[in-house]
Amino acid sequence: MTNFTVTAITKLGSGAEAIDAFEAGALTKIGEVRGKADVVTDALIKALFDQGIRGNDWRKGKDMPEAHKKAYAERLAFYGQAVWTKEEKAELALPAPKKENFETEGDFLVAQKARITLQNKPSTKMKNLAKRFDTLAKQKGEIVTPAGNPKTPKTGMEVLSSHIQNALKTLQGDKAFPDTFEHDEAVAILMAFQKKFRLDTGKPVDIDSII
Repeated sequence: MTNFTVTAITKLGSGAEAIDAFEAGALTKIGEVRGKADVVTDALIKALFDQGIRGNDWRKGKDMPEAHKKAYAERLAFYGQAVWTKEEKAELALPAPKKENFETEGDFLVAQKARITLQNKPSTKMKNLAKRFDTLAKQKGEIVTPAGNPKTPKTGMEVLSSHIQNALKTLQGDKAFPDTFEHDEAVAILMAFQKKFRLDTGKPVDIDSII
């Protein structure tokens, strides 16, 4: 398994109670890697898939059974403590933004959205990683992709919504950006744009399929 061992990964997950120590360690390892980590991430996800982990295990669903809630919370805890940088943890330790501390409502909204985005970073990234389990499941025949439906014309608002959703998906994914790029502010601005113009905030889609 690339340049690490099952024993080393399991050690990283020591203390896990609701999930297996190897999975907890794998989440920690994936969260620790900065920048492009496809080799490490793919190897660990394949190993977890072989152990029975599936995409929905890394997603927060509606009306989750108590056991899933507990397991998901622990997954989020192990991954979150690794995926947040030292600077991000320090920022989260500060009080949440208050409207009275900003000159304009717009500035407050941007700061508030940036804070929420940072808080949601672990769950957002875990949800993106869950798709890799789905891909493996499809390759194994566990998930059958339904036949495509004929294209139907989309409105301008639907196309715009999809563009913004996909831009957010890129920003919240694992792609590397220059150090000078104001990543959190970009996310906050796009989310504020969605709210301002009441755009759909659902699942990102393939732009080519709707234009």
